[in-house]
Amino acid sequence: MDDMIEGLLALATAGETVDDLDRVSLDGTVRRVWSRLETADATLAVEGDATALADQDRLEQLLSNLFRNAIEHAGEEVAVTVSVASDGDAVTLAVCDDGPGIPREERESVTERGVSLGGGTGLGLAIVGDIVEAHGSTLTVGESDAGGARFVIEGLEAGGS
Repeated sequence: MDDMIEGLLALATAGETVDDLDRVSLDGTVRRVWSRLETADATLAVEGDATALADQDRLEQLLSNLFRNAIEHAGEEVAVTVSVASDGDAVTLAVCDDGPGIPREERESVTERGVSLGGGTGLGLAIVGDIVEAHGSTLTVGESDAGGARFVIEGLEAGGS
């Protein structure tokens, strides 16, 4: 019930356009969000850093949902890797895991409300999609190098150094 309430509260604002952007260190935000979660024996690796212009609270919700999704669907010993790259104007953020991944035929629908591949509420990844869209960015769901899930957020506005 708590997960559903939290999801519905996040969903209420997730799709709204972001107006108040902050300069956000992605490395610092990723590590802070990870430290607040119950991660069991899961591991986190962060590759790269950049500053993006983003709504700090919504970005943290996005990362929290992706990390929880990895732990719930890939197991308590999942290895999560976050890669950050910037071309000076835009930032790309990729969150990958070494779990079983998302079947190719489910990748386009997995961010729709009510779609769950493992008995969840079907809100977590829908919220991720809404937050990405609210930032004017794009989300691609694919397969990581390890065969797990890969979520790539492209087009976050770079926030300078």
